[in-house]
Amino acid sequence: MCLQWQTLSMCRNRYKITLTDLERVVLRKLHAHPHRSKIVRKRAMLLLALDDSSPLGAISDAQAAELGELTPASIQRLRKLFVEEGFDVALHGYPRTHPRCQPKIDGAMEARLVQIACSQPPAGYSSWSLRLITSRFVELVYPEGVCVETVRQTLKKTNLSHGERSIS
Repeated sequence: MCLQWQTLSMCRNRYKITLTDLERVVLRKLHAHPHRSKIVRKRAMLLLALDDSSPLGAISDAQAAELGELTPASIQRLRKLFVEEGFDVALHGYPRTHPRCQPKIDGAMEARLVQIACSQPPAGYSSWSLRLITSRFVELVYPEGVCVETVRQTLKKTNLSHGERSIS
């Protein structure tokens, strides 16, 4: 049993990583794939290096930490995730249970925003600016307020630049 005051390197055998042949193949492909996220590629490399069932044997936590440019505690957490939660969680992390935040502008409000952006600009202006669109949107549709960046992202998502008119 590993006691709390002992160093993590002494606890190395508590969580043994033993990969199957299929898992090794998947990890090698993930590690070699240049378009995967950096963290997934790094975790794949570390899991391969920490595999106790490999013919060369596993490297120590200190060596793995140096190889992955992490701390030994991070390597121990990776070992624990693999043993307790499984292959996918160790590789990709926990899945999100819900989105970070709900979108402020739904479909109907988005349509109204596009309608405002495609309409004639106010008197004294030659075209709409993002600030003008935002103030008009808050005035007419969304009294709680919305920031200019939300309006910009929504117009970008609809492939409509501010001030651009729809062709009818």
